[in-house]
Amino acid sequence: MILLDQVTKAIVPRGFLVLNSNLPHLFLVSGFLAVLLGYFYLERKALDPKFSLGLVLIFAGAISNLLDRIFFDSVRDFLDFALFRANVADLYIILGIAIVVSNPGDYNKST
Repeated sequence: MILLDQVTKAIVPRGFLVLNSNLPHLFLVSGFLAVLLGYFYLERKALDPKFSLGLVLIFAGAISNLLDRIFFDSVRDFLDFALFRANVADLYIILGIAIVVSNPGDYNKST
Protein backbone atom coordinates (compact mmCIF):
# COMPACT_ATOMS: atom_id res chain seq x y z
CA MET A 1 0.00 0.00 0.00
CA ILE A 2 2.82 2.39 0.85
CA LEU A 3 4.58 1.54 -2.41
CA LEU A 4 1.41 2.24 -4.41
CA ASP A 5 1.10 5.68 -2.80
CA GLN A 6 4.75 6.54 -3.43
CA VAL A 7 4.56 5.38 -7.07
CA THR A 8 1.44 7.46 -7.75
CA LYS A 9 3.19 10.50 -6.32
CA ALA A 10 6.24 9.87 -8.52
CA ILE A 11 4.28 9.66 -11.77
CA VAL A 12 2.02 12.67 -11.20
CA PRO A 13 2.49 15.51 -13.67
CA ARG A 14 4.40 18.37 -12.03
CA GLY A 15 1.74 20.94 -12.87
CA PHE A 16 -0.86 19.14 -10.79
CA LEU A 17 1.32 18.55 -7.75
CA VAL A 18 0.79 20.50 -4.53
CA LEU A 19 3.50 20.37 -1.89
CA ASN A 20 2.06 20.93 1.56
CA SER A 21 5.15 22.11 3.39
CA ASN A 22 3.39 24.88 5.27
CA LEU A 23 2.07 22.49 7.93
CA PRO A 24 5.19 21.24 9.77
CA HIS A 25 3.24 20.49 12.94
CA LEU A 26 1.43 17.72 11.07
CA PHE A 27 4.76 15.87 10.89
CA LEU A 28 4.70 15.45 14.65
CA VAL A 29 0.98 14.75 14.79
CA SER A 30 1.10 12.04 12.11
CA GLY A 31 4.12 10.41 13.74
CA PHE A 32 2.44 10.45 17.13
CA LEU A 33 -0.78 9.02 15.70
CA ALA A 34 1.11 6.23 13.93
CA VAL A 35 2.82 5.26 17.19
CA LEU A 36 -0.48 5.48 19.07
CA LEU A 37 -2.24 3.26 16.53
CA GLY A 38 0.58 0.73 16.71
CA TYR A 39 0.34 0.67 20.49
CA PHE A 40 -3.46 0.38 20.38
CA TYR A 41 -3.24 -2.52 17.97
CA LEU A 42 -0.64 -4.35 20.06
CA GLU A 43 -2.45 -3.62 23.33
CA ARG A 44 -5.77 -5.03 22.16
CA LYS A 45 -6.42 -8.14 20.15
CA ALA A 46 -8.77 -7.24 17.33
CA LEU A 47 -11.20 -10.09 16.76
CA ASP A 48 -12.77 -8.38 13.76
CA PRO A 49 -10.69 -8.48 10.54
CA LYS A 50 -12.42 -5.32 9.30
CA PHE A 51 -11.12 -3.41 12.31
CA SER A 52 -7.61 -4.73 11.62
CA LEU A 53 -7.91 -3.65 7.98
CA GLY A 54 -8.96 -0.18 9.09
CA LEU A 55 -5.92 0.13 11.35
CA VAL A 56 -3.60 -1.14 8.61
CA LEU A 57 -4.98 1.44 6.16
CA ILE A 58 -4.55 4.27 8.68
CA PHE A 59 -1.03 3.12 9.56
CA ALA A 60 0.01 2.73 5.89
CA GLY A 61 -1.29 6.20 5.04
CA ALA A 62 0.45 7.77 8.03
CA ILE A 63 3.76 6.04 7.26
CA SER A 64 3.63 7.02 3.58
CA ASN A 65 2.93 10.68 4.41
CA LEU A 66 5.65 10.54 7.07
CA LEU A 67 8.11 9.28 4.41
CA ASP A 68 7.16 12.25 2.23
CA ARG A 69 7.86 14.66 5.08
CA ILE A 70 11.21 13.00 5.82
CA PHE A 71 12.47 12.81 2.21
CA PHE A 72 10.72 15.79 0.57
CA ASP A 73 10.00 18.15 3.50
CA SER A 74 6.36 18.15 2.38
CA VAL A 75 3.49 15.87 1.49
CA ARG A 76 2.83 15.57 -2.24
CA ASP A 77 -0.89 15.99 -2.92
CA PHE A 78 -2.25 15.55 -6.42
CA LEU A 79 -5.93 14.65 -6.08
CA ASP A 80 -8.06 17.79 -6.17
CA PHE A 81 -11.43 17.40 -4.48
CA ALA A 82 -13.82 20.31 -4.00
CA LEU A 83 -13.04 20.69 -0.28
CA PHE A 84 -9.41 19.57 -0.09
CA ARG A 85 -6.37 18.24 -1.92
CA ALA A 86 -5.12 14.78 -1.10
CA ASN A 87 -3.05 11.80 -2.18
CA VAL A 88 -3.55 8.04 -2.05
CA ALA A 89 -2.18 7.90 1.51
CA ASP A 90 -4.81 10.41 2.63
CA LEU A 91 -7.50 8.23 1.06
CA TYR A 92 -6.12 5.22 2.96
CA ILE A 93 -6.40 7.19 6.20
CA ILE A 94 -9.94 8.38 5.47
CA LEU A 95 -11.10 4.88 4.47
CA GLY A 96 -9.37 3.33 7.49
CA ILE A 97 -11.04 5.78 9.88
CA ALA A 98 -14.42 5.09 8.26
CA ILE A 99 -13.93 1.33 8.71
CA VAL A 100 -12.80 1.65 12.34
CA VAL A 101 -15.61 4.02 13.29
CA SER A 102 -18.36 2.12 11.48
CA ASN A 103 -17.32 -1.34 12.65
CA PRO A 104 -15.43 -1.21 15.96
CA GLY A 105 -15.75 -4.97 16.44
CA ASP A 106 -15.30 -7.00 19.60
CA TYR A 107 -12.04 -6.71 21.53
CA ASN A 108 -10.32 -8.62 24.26
CA LYS A 109 -7.49 -7.06 26.22
CA SER A 110 -4.38 -9.09 25.54
CA THR A 111 -2.61 -10.60 28.49
